[in-house]
Amino acid sequence: MTPPKILISSLSKRYGATSREVLALEAVDLSVSEGEFVTIVGPSGCGKSTLLYILGGFLKGTGTVAIDGRAVDRPGLDRGIVFQEYALFPWLTVKDNIGYGLQTQNIARSEREDIVHRYIELIGLRGFEQRFPRELSGGMKQRVALARTLACEPEILLLDEPFGALDAQTREIMQDELLRLWRKTRKTVLMVTHDVTEAVYLSTRCASCLNVLGALFANFRSTSIVQHRGKKSCFLRHSSERAMRSGSWFAHKS
Repeated sequence: MTPPKILISSLSKRYGATSREVLALEAVDLSVSEGEFVTIVGPSGCGKSTLLYILGGFLKGTGTVAIDGRAVDRPGLDRGIVFQEYALFPWLTVKDNIGYGLQTQNIARSEREDIVHRYIELIGLRGFEQRFPRELSGGMKQRVALARTLACEPEILLLDEPFGALDAQTREIMQDELLRLWRKTRKTVLMVTHDVTEAVYLSTRCASCLNVLGALFANFRSTSIVQHRGKKSCFLRHSSERAMRSGSWFAHKS
């Protein structure tokens, strides 16, 4: 049996001093196979981003967090993260933003330029290479953020509500863009969102957070879905709406 790419077991995380601790995660179990696109769905404040940052090596929790059988204890080049905010360097052009990570790895200039050119073509921003972030739309900025992360060739892509700051129309365009990029690269993707329809449309598998306070993720579960249906078939049906009202945040196909 092939071991999972990502293994999370009995993961818990608390913030604050002992007398005023805030429980963020409790006893989380999750495994992700190589090449999967898994989305964690849940309301704001349920600990989704905390889980992602622990996996990225930015925070520490108690329990097991491993990639390819190796414990995660720090950030690494095998993981790339895209934040909800664009997090671009305002003084760098599109080309230089995408190439920044490659430059810090001391990759030769000719090779670096080839990689940057390839990703500029991939995200459809040819002709905007010398533009600065202030000259780009929100969707274009997020494309650059995705390209900058992908250019470093991470094995795992971590997405923290990457389209949360976009308007509805741009968000749908970027969902299609992300799906296209994933189909081309087949990276292992772990995304968090509170948008159920987005999760069902993009993912090969969804995991749901059922509680907002207390034992967050105590009822953590994952469910496979039929991948990748048209957007119309991803809208919640009556049975899903009833499930959400009763506390389940997973939209399913009835």
